[in-house]
Amino acid sequence: MTRTAAAATFVNALPEAFGEPPSRGRAIDLVFLSRKTGGDRKVERDVLALLRSQIALILQRAPHGTRDEVRQMANAIRGAGRHVGAFAVADSAAALSLATTESFPMAYDAFIDELERAASFLRSLD
Repeated sequence: MTRTAAAATFVNALPEAFGEPPSRGRAIDLVFLSRKTGGDRKVERDVLALLRSQIALILQRAPHGTRDEVRQMANAIRGAGRHVGAFAVADSAAALSLATTESFPMAYDAFIDELERAASFLRSLD
C-alpha cells in the first residue's frame, strides 16, 4: 500500500473510530455537525458561514499559489472539514498534502472539485 493510500485509509476511518460513520452522500454531513453542536442551530449557521468563507478564500487564492502555499491551504481546511462534517473536503486535502510531484496535479484537481462541491452545497442552504 502506498503512503497516500495508507493515509487515505487512515483519515477515512477517523469518523468511524468515534462511532460516527460519515455521510458521503452530501458535501457536508449536517447530522454530524448537529451532534457536534448539540443541535444549536445558531452555532451551526456560524460554523457553516466560517467554512464557506474559508472555502471561498482558498478557491480564490489556490490557482495563484505555489505548491507549498496550496498544501498549507489544504492543511488549514483539513482539520476544519473533519470537525464540521465536510469529510470529502478533508479527505481530498489530506491526499493533496501527501501528493508526490507526479500526483500533485490530480490531487489538486480533486481538492478543488470537493471545495466547489462543498461551496455549492453551502449555497443551497441559503
